[in-house]
Amino acid sequence: MKTIYIVGSDKEMYRFLAFKLSLDGHVAYVFARPDEALQHMKVRQIRPDVLIAEYSMPEMSGAELHRQMSRRAPALRTIVLSERHVRDLARNLFFMKKSCSPGQVAGFVEAIHCC
Repeated sequence: MKTIYIVGSDKEMYRFLAFKLSLDGHVAYVFARPDEALQHMKVRQIRPDVLIAEYSMPEMSGAELHRQMSRRAPALRTIVLSERHVRDLARNLFFMKKSCSPGQVAGFVEAIHCC
């Protein structure tokens, strides 16, 4: 069982993804904004295993959110969703096309944690 944070503007799609992940035995939280996720993590003292975040968000990029969350959760692995190719050398940072299906994202969550 993994604790997963999902951050982005497409609430319906991300709620469906959270539901799919819960069927796989994970606990998933959905947030519309990065600051909500950071606050939840701090107040609840949660160290998520996986972050799934959009690359482009108003407050900060998904890569920046990964860096901030990694300070409290060093083993955090992050999937950043983007429609364009993005290069970032951060540790444990992975990229997927934003147009991927929830099933593909859920499969990738398993793949990045098996190694």
